[in-house]
Amino acid sequence: MADSTQKKGILGFFQRIGAKIGKTFLDIRSELKKVVWPDWQKLRSSTMTVVLICLFFGVVIWVVDFVLGSVLESVGFFSSNGTVVTATPSPAPTSAVSVTPGATPTVTVTVAPTATPAA
Repeated sequence: MADSTQKKGILGFFQRIGAKIGKTFLDIRSELKKVVWPDWQKLRSSTMTVVLICLFFGVVIWVVDFVLGSVLESVGFFSSNGTVVTATPSPAPTSAVSVTPGATPTVTVTVAPTATPAA
């Protein structure tokens, strides 16, 4: 059941929401007073550390990308010059079975020649 001190209706709803928002901002303000803010030297040092770590990992990712791309290109899986390497599926073999009464069954399998892609 609703508490008897709370107002009902749309006006009470907005009063409760406003009180919660106000309390939230007061809590934020009190927590920000507890923060120990860094001095200029510590801020510069931390910023340089973050920038250097980002640059290091950027170079590592670039090297891994370059090596993997080179390996994939050398085995023919990937082409970096913009051409698309496609493989055409070879047609499935066809087979025919001919059976004559009283004779041994004969099986004929026909395989189409596979085409090699032009370079």
